Amino acid sequence: MESYCPRFCSEFNRPMFSIDERPHGKLDLKETFQMGKELRSAVGTFKFVSLLTTLASLAHVWAVHPVPMFLLAYLTIWGAFFSICYLLGSLLLTICSPSSLANTQPNRLVKFTWMLYSVSSTLECFTTVLYWAGRPADMGPITLGDVTMHCVVLAILLVQGFLVDRIPLRLKHTGPTILVSLFYTAWLVLQNVVFQYNPEDDDDDDAIYDAIRWREDTILALILSLVALVSLLFFAILLWALSLPGRRYSSDDGLEEDKPDETGSTEVFDEQYGETGSEVDMEVCEVYEV
Repeated sequence: MESYCPRFCSEFNRPMFSIDERPHGKLDLKETFQMGKELRSAVGTFKFVSLLTTLASLAHVWAVHPVPMFLLAYLTIWGAFFSICYLLGSLLLTICSPSSLANTQPNRLVKFTWMLYSVSSTLECFTTVLYWAGRPADMGPITLGDVTMHCVVLAILLVQGFLVDRIPLRLKHTGPTILVSLFYTAWLVLQNVVFQYNPEDDDDDDAIYDAIRWREDTILALILSLVALVSLLFFAILLWALSLPGRRYSSDDGLEEDKPDETGSTEVFDEQYGETGSEVDMEVCEVYEV
């Protein structure tokens, strides 16, 4: 717990895509994102299957829904969309990046994938917990789509992001997630107050979510929206904390390059200059003796 607080505070002083995490080390981007491997490798195959599974889950829900286009009104679908974008970016980094790529600052695809994982994992945690916690008992039997969209996709993200890719989440990456939530809240207001259209069966109101009725109960809708925003922040911080232990650092990070030897030993000097350094010292001594 002692190490979490300083790292939490240092997050706000660190650039969004910095690989320098002194004093812990420099991130090894190639190992972090499993770059430079082939599709037929174990990592490449896993990422390919994960992407296909997520695509199949979304396609299944789209196929069985009576009004497929209206699925875009739900946050769950957008969470799945961002998840697919991350999984695709992660796969491309693995199979398309050259194995000789230098472990330097992240390129655009790395930044794209890095950011999307933060957005998708936070949204998936939020929608999954919210769905199973708020699912009415009389809603009917649990379908395959319920399980895939509110369980399988999240499991894929957590396994690939924390065990395969080991993505180091940044607290500053929460910004785009909050921006997505604000846009979605604005959409809920427009849908319920301006458009007033919901093709699905609804007993008393055309709101997408029965608990959030901006037209009928604005105060309650505002309170629940603020609670949702706080929940997103909670999941973002939780995922950031979970990403700390498994981070992969480069063995040649250069952090000790300018650090003096506190014991006064000449081992560092000897390693750099070998016996030549000792011979120079002897010659200097002989000059002074003369």
